[in-house]
Amino acid sequence: MDKMFSSYYVKLIALTGFLALTMFIYNAIASMQIPAYGLGGLFFLAALNGLVHRFTHGSKVTDQNKAIRRMMAGSMMRMLFTISFLAITLFSYHPVRISFVIFYVSCFIIFLLFEISQIRRKLRPDFNAR
Repeated sequence: MDKMFSSYYVKLIALTGFLALTMFIYNAIASMQIPAYGLGGLFFLAALNGLVHRFTHGSKVTDQNKAIRRMMAGSMMRMLFTISFLAITLFSYHPVRISFVIFYVSCFIIFLLFEISQIRRKLRPDFNAR
């Protein structure tokens, strides 16, 4: 594993830990709790993002068209598996807990923003934030 992957995965694990800690704190103080399978959804999203990142950036593709196709396929896989997990969870656990849906969708958006920020850094390595 090269430096880019190790740096990405350390940040991904830190973000996952932060979101898990946020869930535990929310459950301690809120009246409407996120169910325990919310933690499973969080770990699923973290693993899925790690695998999609490995798929899209893992091979050293020299052709730009192939790299863009891999990125598009990775985005589609992420969306398909995320929606499938949410649908299976909603059909399996009754009654539907809106707190889980809000937490899961929020985590998906946070992981998506994290992935976009990592891609942005790769596209503009000389960018200095002010």
